[in-house]
Amino acid sequence: MKIPGHISVQINKATYYTFEQPFTANLRDSDGFAQVGLGASTFYDQKILDNLKDNEMPIRSAILMVLSQQDSFTISTPEGKLKLQNELKGAINSTLKQRTGFGGIDNVYFTSLVVQ
Repeated sequence: MKIPGHISVQINKATYYTFEQPFTANLRDSDGFAQVGLGASTFYDQKILDNLKDNEMPIRSAILMVLSQQDSFTISTPEGKLKLQNELKGAINSTLKQRTGFGGIDNVYFTSLVVQ
């Protein structure tokens, strides 16, 4: 894969990025909220992690938008959590593509998850 101004090399070992601050958002159509700690992984080189760090503010905004569209029942189920992971990965990659021309995030992980 080619990143504008950079040649990105896919590697065999995943590298990880942990967002330092948790994400807290009100849930759709309820008085509930979710607080989520997140990490992300890539099989590409360090440039992807640098892009994550350099664009953390717009990525945080995109993640909060996805969280605010969830309902407490759905994200309380295993299937709902997997769906949320995929939606968050899509939001991060979409934001990275808009800002840098390339996504590169392979997976998103919950480091904490509270739904009330």
